[in-house]
Amino acid sequence: MIELKNDIKIEPLKCLRGDYLYNECSLCVDACPQDALSIKTKRVNIAHSICNGCAGCVGVCPTQAIGLSHINKSAEILKFIGDKNSSLSCEDMKFCLSMIHVEEFISMGLRKEEMICDLSKCAKCEINKENKLLDTIEKNIEQSNDFLSFFEKSVKKTYEIKKQDRREIFRKFTQNLLKAQEEEVGFSEVYHVELPTHRQLFQNSLKSVVLDLKDTVIVGEFDFIKNKKIDFNTCTNCGDCVQFCPTNALSYSSDKMTVLFQDSKCIACHICDDICKPKSFSNEPSLDLVNVAFSRASKLIEHHLAVCSECKTPFSQKKDERICSRCVDFTTNYSDIFKMASE
Repeated sequence: MIELKNDIKIEPLKCLRGDYLYNECSLCVDACPQDALSIKTKRVNIAHSICNGCAGCVGVCPTQAIGLSHINKSAEILKFIGDKNSSLSCEDMKFCLSMIHVEEFISMGLRKEEMICDLSKCAKCEINKENKLLDTIEKNIEQSNDFLSFFEKSVKKTYEIKKQDRREIFRKFTQNLLKAQEEEVGFSEVYHVELPTHRQLFQNSLKSVVLDLKDTVIVGEFDFIKNKKIDFNTCTNCGDCVQFCPTNALSYSSDKMTVLFQDSKCIACHICDDICKPKSFSNEPSLDLVNVAFSRASKLIEHHLAVCSECKTPFSQKKDERICSRCVDFTTNYSDIFKMASE
């Protein structure tokens, strides 16, 4: 049986809406079957009197801003990875599978020889109102399979009700999970505040397979991670993207002339796209799995400074221009003001 407790907590400082005022992420609100989550004053609020603790919101949050106090999801997933059992169900995990993030599905799919999600009880589940939780599970599995197809693996689904023998039930409670337990210790050692644990598990899972691949570049775009690029001709080096990136996926070199990018930290929040005034950002439809697994940084853009001959202010020089864009704009659009004054 699933243990339902109404102890969901929201950490506002981890929420994307707290990182950037105009961010419009509503994944948790859209996934809630109880309509217990809402947006008020541009912040996520929860009505505990309505919430039933299904935790469907947990599995869609990219920053792990929402969680349950009584469930250690990472520990349960690591136990499943270390177990020989290939079937994953809510009864095994003691929580609804909608709580599992797409990156955790990918991690399990990479580590297990075979993985089958038992969704046989979803249709008649009392907390699965309007099939919202089932829709979340199926969508996360579908996204994970898009990624896993590169490794010729997949997370399978079954809707058939089948009986289990006693040996299989007993196996679920075995404690010979040394490998999984060792990795859990590793989590606490390499934990970074800005990265959610599902991303750390995802990286660790990639490390276990990526070095055996002949081609480490995967082509495609995914909702949970992006590979960014910046248009040199339009970027002004204002620094807003670096300042507002919630996971530090974007960073500066020591002289602040080069913007570096770690796709391993990108959670596809789109804040950099939204905050960039000249709209210099776009997505590269490919990922280097070595960069993702080992947190390697790539150079997105390198600027060269010049001093404006008019205002004497340093600016990012694109070619061989000697006047900054602000002075050019002022001369073009407002030079008539001085003519009128002289006349």
